[in-house]
Amino acid sequence: AQEDAAATLGNIAVSSDARSAVGSTDGVLEGLVSILIKGSDKGRSDAAAALGNLAVNAGIRGAILGIPQVLEGLRRMLKSTNNRHTAEAACCLQNLAVSSNEMKVWIARSGDVLPGL
Repeated sequence: AQEDAAATLGNIAVSSDARSAVGSTDGVLEGLVSILIKGSDKGRSDAAAALGNLAVNAGIRGAILGIPQVLEGLRRMLKSTNNRHTAEAACCLQNLAVSSNEMKVWIARSGDVLPGL
């Protein structure tokens, strides 16, 4: 059920009109990060895709980066041998890094994320 929810949220978040409604709903970002950390293989990929789609919105981007476990979850996915994991994690990081030099530096200083790219 969680992986289906993550996939659905990711699909909805493709729409710029729906993105801010999804991203500002209490518990959505935290739930996606929880799936990113603890979910099934499909759930983790779907959660990374959803977070990446949501991160297109500058306001949501900051909220995602405010969740401490998000970069750890993406880092783990980058180290995976699962091609979908690495692709979704890299895309999500790309969207998270877009907004400012401060966020780029913050991501770059977050342990071993960069070697995973």
